[in-house]
Amino acid sequence: MTKKNVLKLATAALVFLFAANVVNAQSYPANINHTGDVGNYVQAVTETYQTVGFNFTLYVAPDPVYSPDYVGLEHDGTEDRGTGINEASEWRWVRGTDFDGTEVKAWTERENWVEITPALAGSPAAGNAVSFWVKERFGASGCEDSGAGREHIVNFVGLPQIQEFEGTATNGWEEQNGDFINCGPLEAVLSIEVLELGSIADLREYGYEIEVVRNYWDGTGWEPTSAVGNIIVEDETGYEHDIETVLLEYYNDGDDHTTEYLFTLADNSLTSRISSVSAIRAGDAIPSYAVPGTTVRYVVALAPTTGPIYHIPNNFEL
Repeated sequence: MTKKNVLKLATAALVFLFAANVVNAQSYPANINHTGDVGNYVQAVTETYQTVGFNFTLYVAPDPVYSPDYVGLEHDGTEDRGTGINEASEWRWVRGTDFDGTEVKAWTERENWVEITPALAGSPAAGNAVSFWVKERFGASGCEDSGAGREHIVNFVGLPQIQEFEGTATNGWEEQNGDFINCGPLEAVLSIEVLELGSIADLREYGYEIEVVRNYWDGTGWEPTSAVGNIIVEDETGYEHDIETVLLEYYNDGDDHTTEYLFTLADNSLTSRISSVSAIRAGDAIPSYAVPGTTVRYVVALAPTTGPIYHIPNNFEL
């Protein structure tokens, strides 16, 4: 071989290596969003927390060497799944401790996404975690990723529930037989405790509505007053909540009356961040959950006026 031809081959090899390096340097898409998706799928840097009973979808980015066009898609929900992917690229999805686990989608389906139903997840109970694995291979050549595969952990979370709803003897209220009494207007503090098995502190955000009914004592019984506004609680964090009411005052129709305030959680008003996001992942409506039917009673009592003293008079007729 002539020196000239050797140089040509060396130059060609350098060009090939340069081109290969350019392709390998391509980044993965910032997000993935195809037709029918409810929003952007972003690269997972944390584990997923998912309410039991909801479906969810996972994507894996194709190798840019084989599917360089995938990075350049708009990923704005306008392109169908599979757009920009090399026709020979294949993926296999499994669940378990490693890639030898239970298959949930086979190589032959050639899809870089998987929709996980509760059954495909193994019907896990709340508080359990499941690992999902995926590998890519180039089908025409049989080249398979030689590594362990990509793993993503999904933690399954129970439905939110309210464990406790009660009044408190704070701010000067006195508890009497389960009710709270004060002689004069005063703010009240309601205590609520939520439980969401398998959740973590950073994701414990809850909402609910507290119905408020006001009645006044007319001397013979309790009569309803005009409506008062309900208490709307949003994005309350943690399991234990202290909800302060507005000033509980006497009802006045020209005169002050002893007044009771009844607080009850509105039916099916409990929401949580985890269950809301889980429903969005499934393409379902945001759920709300049942609550206890407990009623908490506060009474703003009029201070009594002491009447005159009576006795048998000294001039009692004998």
